[in-house]
Amino acid sequence: MATETQHQSKPKEADRENRKWADAPFKTLYRQFAARLTLNLRRAFGDGPPDPEDMTQLAFQKLMERGDHEEICDLESFLWRTARNSTLNELRAAGTRTKYDFELEQLFFGPGRDETTPERVYSMRQQLAQVDAVLRGMPTRTRRCFLLHKVDGLSITKVAEVMGLSKTSVHRHVVKAGIEIDQQLQRHTKDGA
Repeated sequence: MATETQHQSKPKEADRENRKWADAPFKTLYRQFAARLTLNLRRAFGDGPPDPEDMTQLAFQKLMERGDHEEICDLESFLWRTARNSTLNELRAAGTRTKYDFELEQLFFGPGRDETTPERVYSMRQQLAQVDAVLRGMPTRTRRCFLLHKVDGLSITKVAEVMGLSKTSVHRHVVKAGIEIDQQLQRHTKDGA
């Protein structure tokens, strides 16, 4: 019986907390959450670009555009997810993809190997298809850790924060993914030779 009462009181407390923020003007919400949100963005993604303050502003802007925020269960979590996702989108748009493409080219095809023949193009496409197939076959968490670290350029520490995992766990996932890709490419090379 005591357990039922405890479980019932927690949602009521959360409802009271959410009702308090539902009626609060945006200025009050901003004062309450902005500094902590900016600090967390800075810890997760560094000083920018994009600027953590800009991403905080964008999160609040999206909350304002949404209008009625009474149905949001946890405003702080909503703001964090909005700011984090916006930051990740900005990082992607800023050219991390280009960096990854260059790294892939250097990794697979190396410097000084710029002779482009039909056979070489075909071989490169096969290798990239193999990498894609390996990535698609990985467990979601392993693939996401690998892509956040290698494609999006986040540090192991930042990936751990974003994913809610320990740094050791993220490192294991990234290494596991790298080994799987390397093994597949070696099998492809042996089969093609």
